[in-house]
Amino acid sequence: MADSVLDKGRVAIVTGAASGIGRATVESLRRLGLSVVLADIDPEALQTAERELAQAGAMVAAVVTDVAEITSCRHLAEATFQRFGRIDVLVNSAGVVRPGTLDTVGDDDVELELRVNLHGVINATRAVLPILQRQGGGHIVNIASLAGLTPLPGEVVYCASKYGVRGFSLALALELRRSPVRVSVIYPDSTETAMLSYEAAHGGAPLGFSGKILQPADVAGAVVAALRTGKREISVPRSRGWLVRLGELIPPLRDALIDRLEETGRRELARRRERPS
Repeated sequence: MADSVLDKGRVAIVTGAASGIGRATVESLRRLGLSVVLADIDPEALQTAERELAQAGAMVAAVVTDVAEITSCRHLAEATFQRFGRIDVLVNSAGVVRPGTLDTVGDDDVELELRVNLHGVINATRAVLPILQRQGGGHIVNIASLAGLTPLPGEVVYCASKYGVRGFSLALALELRRSPVRVSVIYPDSTETAMLSYEAAHGGAPLGFSGKILQPADVAGAVVAALRTGKREISVPRSRGWLVRLGELIPPLRDALIDRLEETGRRELARRRERPS
């Protein structure tokens, strides 16, 4: 049987690893026996995550990383290779959201979302890909969003960044289709993370609160499935993925559906704001 990137002793890098989807992905990979390098911009949260995982017996290392900076990503790749001698998996999970319509979102917030969500994926991939190619294989998994498949009014810049992740991932997969390096992209629905709490408190898009909220472990499971199967695109949940793809085929249906789902999302947002803190 061919070697797998999930074989015990393989090495993964996870960005945005100190919390949320990134942290859940680290947990899933370390349970499978992989050594994991945690990358995050928050040094205190990163140190806490590294300590907790090490106490649980995981083979982990932590590298403070700003994915918006290519030099920081290259340092991450070099530090990982120096420590473990190989890199088999890169999971690009780091992301931010700054809710707002195009006429209200601030200049700095526009820059931040594009630099972290899109440039960060490109930067980390550019830093790691040469190592994967030299060693003869590996797998890159990019966390996009259902907002990379369907319009998200109220968070148009976030939506643009995730459409960009989708386009980058699919184009790169085609560039590498004759190589042993695989590329997958995950489209999760809204997930119960600190980022979602920020959205709820700062005027997040109602559409993002219109369905069942995922847990980070649900998305981590999709990452593992992509690594196991090599599937290029995975929506979580699958049903919402089919729904938004159907909407793209029939735009009037999509627009009518968005109107209805936004009403559901507004009710959920109101419930969240009424919860005691």
